[in-house]
Amino acid sequence: MPLHYRSVFQVRDANPADVAREQFAGWLEELGNQEVDLSPGRRTLAEGVELAVAEGPDTARFRLRNSGYPVRLMTTLTAHCEPGGAAWLWLEQEYEASATNVEPLKLRPPGLIRGILQCVDGYDGLAVLTEEPQRVTATGLDVLIDVLCDDEHQVPVVVASTHPWRNTAEWTETARDLTANLTGTAAVYILDREATDLLDGMAAFEDHKVYGGAVRTYLPGVDPASPSDASRHRVLPQARIVESPGRAKMLLTMLPWQQARTRPLPEALRRIDAGGFESGTKTDVARLLREPAVVAHADPAAEGLTLRLSAALQEALNRIGHYEQQVREANARRRVAEDQAYEAERQAEKEILDHDATRTELDSALDQVRWLQSELLGSGLVERAYAPVPSDQRTPQLLSVGELRHHVRRLRRVSVAVDWEVAERLDESFKAATWAAKAWRALRALDDYAEARANREFDRDFYAYCQQPPPGRTGISANVVAMTESDDTRGNRRFAAARQFTVPTKVNPEGRLHMWAHVKLDSTGRTAPRMHFYDDTAGPTTRIHVGYIGPHLPNKQS
Repeated sequence: MPLHYRSVFQVRDANPADVAREQFAGWLEELGNQEVDLSPGRRTLAEGVELAVAEGPDTARFRLRNSGYPVRLMTTLTAHCEPGGAAWLWLEQEYEASATNVEPLKLRPPGLIRGILQCVDGYDGLAVLTEEPQRVTATGLDVLIDVLCDDEHQVPVVVASTHPWRNTAEWTETARDLTANLTGTAAVYILDREATDLLDGMAAFEDHKVYGGAVRTYLPGVDPASPSDASRHRVLPQARIVESPGRAKMLLTMLPWQQARTRPLPEALRRIDAGGFESGTKTDVARLLREPAVVAHADPAAEGLTLRLSAALQEALNRIGHYEQQVREANARRRVAEDQAYEAERQAEKEILDHDATRTELDSALDQVRWLQSELLGSGLVERAYAPVPSDQRTPQLLSVGELRHHVRRLRRVSVAVDWEVAERLDESFKAATWAAKAWRALRALDDYAEARANREFDRDFYAYCQQPPPGRTGISANVVAMTESDDTRGNRRFAAARQFTVPTKVNPEGRLHMWAHVKLDSTGRTAPRMHFYDDTAGPTTRIHVGYIGPHLPNKQS
């Protein structure tokens, strides 16, 4: 059945199996099922309504399947404790229509998740999932910013600001209703008036703030230093909220629900389905078959009946085993499909953001060209206004990465000593032209950076340069620049060795050194190409040395 709702989070200071059992029992009572037996096994509660309970050493699963009309609905709650590690709760609701012309289920979270989050808080990195929105004061604003910038959480963080002139209590109630369907799929915070004003005036958060009664959905990994990152985090203006509260509520709900359905499960939970954890039925039947039959008298007819019964039970066991194997295979295929869909969605999102950033940059450049031309015309310099760009200043039209080797001689302060056979492996991808253009732009930026350093126009590193290039100098987004590698990569002998490249003996007598600094030519996909370089602008050569252009080098994730 198609997945309708999913919520996954960790719990602390509570046994997840106990929480799951208690809340599932309470939920069943709300549905009209009194004092239901939740011991392992399968049982029928009503016509078309089946309950299945399974327990293992570290895992418990409770499933209610309703095969009714016009919708078939299945709700599954799983509790899991990693040995010596995290404690998880995982709720899913699946449905499919059993009749024609059935409207899709509305985006309303199951009542079960509300009960769970009333009982315990859910944790996802620094983000906290609660049944009610969490109020943020000026004192707690720093904590909220830590949550927003945390790379560990997976759920979106939804932040509602206070309306500038409406009654605070009334607007808080509006925000509470607006976010009511996000229970279990997003961490929701409501800023009070003081916190709203403080965030609005925070220069470091200028492009990422939310104010004026608007509501903003922050995706994981907020980067306040990057203006281009701001477009990832959608803003729902207060005017739209006031104009159409119902539609605003739907718009706000859709993204977190979609992400929750497509986001890959944590590895600990993936292993549960991969291992075939379902009900205890197979184990129970196997145990019964192993027990010797108790026969009071040697009755040939009874012995024959016992043998036939054993054969029937063995056949049932084989059928159950075959069914459970099919379930495991179906679950595995589903998880693979989910992973592929999630990766495709993230890739599409990244491409859209890259396109938006390029369009913005192009518009800005064209505006500047038009303005400069008008200034030159106003000064009577008509020929200068429309003079052609010198050939050595034009950006080459590259169709492949391999073509870069014919243009690097134009660089004044960048030496490129890469293995071109490795670099040309990138040309096997349909994105080769895009990567070539990005690599050339990065090389031009490195060249201008080195020139700016030599002319004492700039005295910091390349990352700082890209945050604000000097006037007239080429730059690239600082988001794609990394001046070092992670401790895991630097501390691993094999990973570190892969990042050693050739340099002049003036730089290092051995003729090789580690090039930790790199430019990300792409951040998605398996190839995720990189350009590694060494900054010797303050050294004997006063140059940049590029030692590698090619696929992402090995690391902990590869």
